[in-house]
Amino acid sequence: MSWFRNSPFAGSDEAVAHMLALLVAQAEKAGMPLSEGERKLLLEEATPPKIVGEESDEKFRKLIERTFDDEVDPDDPMSLSNSLQWAGDDQYPKIVALAEEVVRSRSEKFPQLRGRRFMIDRLQLIGCGFATVVLMMLVVVFFSWLFERK
Repeated sequence: MSWFRNSPFAGSDEAVAHMLALLVAQAEKAGMPLSEGERKLLLEEATPPKIVGEESDEKFRKLIERTFDDEVDPDDPMSLSNSLQWAGDDQYPKIVALAEEVVRSRSEKFPQLRGRRFMIDRLQLIGCGFATVVLMMLVVVFFSWLFERK
């Protein structure tokens, strides 16, 4: 099974610790190292929403975005994006929640169709539906003709 991958981590706690190490390295590289309190804040459970200052969350989001941007090999099993896959099984730390939020915010959003393109899209949809009904009728007629012959 080539699509199945084993975790490079011993457990989800090790994956979370690796994510934190990557984030700490990125923060030091950016010139704004994380304090011990901020590290503990990132490792706290995020399941019940805690009231935390928005400026710290924004700082963490920017660090996570930079870490995602600086990834050289996205297929590396020890990269932040792949560590996210294995983290958070036992508990749901804040670093995992923020990383998932960053990934969701980066997902591609398609704009709503307008004007002529909207009409063309709807006409194609109606045409395909009509063609499907006609094709189904032809199949029924063919099978009824085939089995009604004597």
